[in-house]
Amino acid sequence: MKHGGPGATAEVTLSAEDGWLVIEVRDTGRGARAEGDGAGSGLLGMAERARLHGGDVQTRAHAGGFDVVARIPLTIEKES
Repeated sequence: MKHGGPGATAEVTLSAEDGWLVIEVRDTGRGARAEGDGAGSGLLGMAERARLHGGDVQTRAHAGGFDVVARIPLTIEKES
């Protein structure tokens, strides 16, 4: 919400689909007009953390806000 701006709202959905935990965050904020503050790892950091566990992150800025969808496998393979 810190990048969404005043009056923005967000919706978070968690679901399990075909062996994946799917985390969807959609906001009604500034979208592509949002400015970063340099204080965190941002979208790149989210994607890196998801990849560490075999997942991925997709993002999309649009006129109505910003969407982030992360997928993490529910089964983690153990090293042999």
